[in-house]
Amino acid sequence: MSIHHIPGPRDQAVQVLQTCFGSPESVSRRNVLNELGGTGNVNLASRRQWAVAWQILERAGYICPEPGNPSEGDWWFITPAGVEARNGPTEDYLARDLGA
Repeated sequence: MSIHHIPGPRDQAVQVLQTCFGSPESVSRRNVLNELGGTGNVNLASRRQWAVAWQILERAGYICPEPGNPSEGDWWFITPAGVEARNGPTEDYLARDLGA
């Protein structure tokens, strides 16, 4: 019998941090959630799962909303703590910063 790891929200948070925040450029939350979770009502549950992963990154202090006019969109940037976590053992950093 083998044990399979089922990816959870923290695994998805690691994926978002490592794939979407690879540069200092801001990213659109809406665009990322649509890209990863799909668009339309049929993919709402999937987008919500990715939104939870996004929330984990925000709570850890790894990403931050861009200051400015709210009408400009939902743009986010990676913080210095996020860069450190992205470049290190991200899972370990999440456990440290959010508690095991």
